[in-house]
Amino acid sequence: MDRTTALQKISYYFKNEKLLDEAFLAAGASVSNVRVEGNEQGNKGLALIGDALIRLAIVDQGYVGGARTGKEQG
Repeated sequence: MDRTTALQKISYYFKNEKLLDEAFLAAGASVSNVRVEGNEQGNKGLALIGDALIRLAIVDQGYVGGARTGKEQG
């Protein structure tokens, strides 16, 4: 996906486009990519927070929607 398409999909435009480039990299990728500024740990901390928030949103959506586990359905 190119930068323009990504920005249109999220309906957000970065003042500093380097942040968008960083966001698309895997955690720790800044170490091997000289075009990207950042520390040696890359985005590992932010990646962990993002993963936790995604899991929370999925669980919350299931709870609010009244989703049931497979064992309860059978």
